[in-house]
Amino acid sequence: MSLLQVVRHYADALYQIAEETNAVPAVQKDMDTLAKTLREIPEVLAWCQKGNAHPGSGERFVEAAFVPLVGRLTGNTLRLVARHDRLAAIPFFPQAFQAVVDKNTRTVRVTLETVQEPDQTLVDEVRAAMASRTGRQVALVHRVDPELVAGFRVLWDDRMLDLTARARLRNLKTQLTSE
Repeated sequence: MSLLQVVRHYADALYQIAEETNAVPAVQKDMDTLAKTLREIPEVLAWCQKGNAHPGSGERFVEAAFVPLVGRLTGNTLRLVARHDRLAAIPFFPQAFQAVVDKNTRTVRVTLETVQEPDQTLVDEVRAAMASRTGRQVALVHRVDPELVAGFRVLWDDRMLDLTARARLRNLKTQLTSE
């Protein structure tokens, strides 16, 4: 079983328990904390990725690095991960848990990339178009990417709709050279 499959199993189990105890929002907050810790303290991320911890040291690491920052359910899950020598799975937890939440709440995460801050009309149109296209609720975030030059990109579920000037020129070139 691959590491990502293992993470999905842990995330599914954590979600089921969190849902039964009405703790999904608290666990989502824990996942934000976990992601922030991994992003802001590179040594913690590096320790997780090493995968060469001595027996028992993984649990001590989790107790020191994460348990004081998260709730009981998340802490217990991270302890279990460490007990099974799966520290390398921890950096993937926030994204895996969010994917489980999205699947169970019929939400799609959409990223709108533009060269500058978009106006509200574009945001509303993209949100409506993606809701219609996917049949799911849309959680839209925006990211500025100055390298786009013009136009925008929409990313969701490992897919991309590229409406940038570069993509349009590439399509035009393909059409002109194929005839």
